[in-house]
Amino acid sequence: EDMSAFMGADPLEWQTGTITNVLKFGFLVSVKSPAGATTKGLVHCTKIRDGYVNDVADEGEVGQKVQVRITDVDMHRGRVSLSMKEP
Repeated sequence: EDMSAFMGADPLEWQTGTITNVLKFGFLVSVKSPAGATTKGLVHCTKIRDGYVNDVADEGEVGQKVQVRITDVDMHRGRVSLSMKEP
């Protein structure tokens, strides 16, 4: 998966994503780059909201639209890190 379209993403800029999977430790969210490429990234449970998240499933569901920021792109591991919290 080519993630180069996400490399220059501004970590302060909000993107609209869609939750594709709810895991014990966070959400997998599908996001589009400004150029139109799509990838999935992880919103770790510590990045969903301020405060302790006891159960990720209480915070969102598959298919739900969420506002995320692209905080890190790891080209070597093929991972995108996302946050739903204010910068």
